Amino acid sequence: MSKILGIFGGSHNASASYVKDGEIICCYEEERLVRVKSGNDFGRNPDLAVKRILEENGLSIEDFDDIAVAAPICNGFVKGLGVDESKVTVVNHHACHAYGAYLTSGFKEKTIVVSYDGGGDKDFGRIYLAEDNKLNLIKSIPLWSAASAGQMYAHTTVCLGWKMLKDEGKVTGLAAHGKYDESLYRKLNKIFYYNNNFSFSPGDSPGKTALLLNKLNLPDASLETKSKVAHNVQLVIENEFCKLLNHLNSIYPEYKKVILVGGLFANVKLNQKINETPWVEEVFVFPPMGDEGLSLGAALTLAYHKGERKTKRLENVFFGSSYSNDDIQKAGLKFHRDPYSPDRLAEMLDSGKIIGWFQGRFEHGPRALGARSIIVKATDPDTHKNLNERLKRHEIMPFAPFVKYDKANEIFNIEKSHMTSEFMTMCYSTKPEWVDKIPAVVHKCDGTARPQLVYPDRNKKFYEVLDSYDKISNIPVLLNTSFNGHGEPIIDSPAEAFAHLESGMIDALVAEDFIYFK
Repeated sequence: MSKILGIFGGSHNASASYVKDGEIICCYEEERLVRVKSGNDFGRNPDLAVKRILEENGLSIEDFDDIAVAAPICNGFVKGLGVDESKVTVVNHHACHAYGAYLTSGFKEKTIVVSYDGGGDKDFGRIYLAEDNKLNLIKSIPLWSAASAGQMYAHTTVCLGWKMLKDEGKVTGLAAHGKYDESLYRKLNKIFYYNNNFSFSPGDSPGKTALLLNKLNLPDASLETKSKVAHNVQLVIENEFCKLLNHLNSIYPEYKKVILVGGLFANVKLNQKINETPWVEEVFVFPPMGDEGLSLGAALTLAYHKGERKTKRLENVFFGSSYSNDDIQKAGLKFHRDPYSPDRLAEMLDSGKIIGWFQGRFEHGPRALGARSIIVKATDPDTHKNLNERLKRHEIMPFAPFVKYDKANEIFNIEKSHMTSEFMTMCYSTKPEWVDKIPAVVHKCDGTARPQLVYPDRNKKFYEVLDSYDKISNIPVLLNTSFNGHGEPIIDSPAEAFAHLESGMIDALVAEDFIYFK
């Protein structure tokens, strides 16, 4: 049995992870610790993430049996650690994605595993067939000789005036506001289309996308035009990607489960489209689907090949640091505190208070899932505007709901893929009778939402809040957004939480067993 340190750095979304005897011990994204969002910080290595792993686990770098490095390699950083080179194993970029996702899915049945992003280690993506803890690579999609949906979406983001590798979610949110345009759709479809060989054509889709969209003068275009562009780009990618999956199904019809991983599948609307494909029985989206999940994928891949890890259902992604009540109180001495009570908190939420939520170990991946969250009632149609003003954000995508697992099917059409909905990685349509009841968490244009199902055995305190609020409001849903202000990563420490209480961004802070007030 062994201790494995996983590393990814030198590009974007640097991270480090620790896997011991095949089990996930901890994962840290560098942006959380250095306090600069990765989209604004290219080339960063996971210096602080590795340091945090060593400090919190009482280890030195020599204590690790293996160092698993996700390609492309951050050579200088790895050498600077002073590790024995014989301990270093470089793992293919898309193998890290695919094995990390498969080994946390718990799927033993026949499963299609798709890793796809804007490019890594000579490929845009890989496709595997998996069954009973074995993965068989059937397709690599080489860089530049194929078209890339990830690159196409990234360059659309830039053409619309936003930042690549940071604001793609805004394009997804904007897409539902737009309309189908046959002429634009045809032009986009010539840039990106399924080629009947488990890949997409033609090559150089980023350059061709930019040329096409720049002709529209998008920086000066109307919101209607920008929405139309976003809508048709989204539609082309959804339709062409489903052609690939349907082709796979025609050849391998016994493979009914699908695992999605890679930055493209941060696109929750694409995930919904795939989930709604009739032959698909269940979809699992790896919660740290982007390159932030590569260090964990590298470590798990190595553990798998050493015989220490088999596929196992991911119970949660609370892999970061935690802080005791004493730690929190020392950081917040100037604030008044009362003992935490879910019933009192439910009353505060019902009165319209904006609550910071700080519990246990912080989440790994891009979603706030009940460790570092801001929670608000979902029944006020003005919440989207008011919350954006308080957080100094400019969000187009609606905020997301968290919902009691036993009431979720009454509110959303979650007929399958319940597990992945625990990690807020997919949209579902909202039942018509609920759209006007929870307007703050439903997209006003298409009636979809990105819910997080909450179970009492896996997220006890979060469930208790929902349960208490449900009892006084008959609404088993609350709004959950990440605990951070505009332009900053999700918070890590108590000091960062109290800074937002001091600034007035939140009305109160629930930190472990106390409610803190300014």
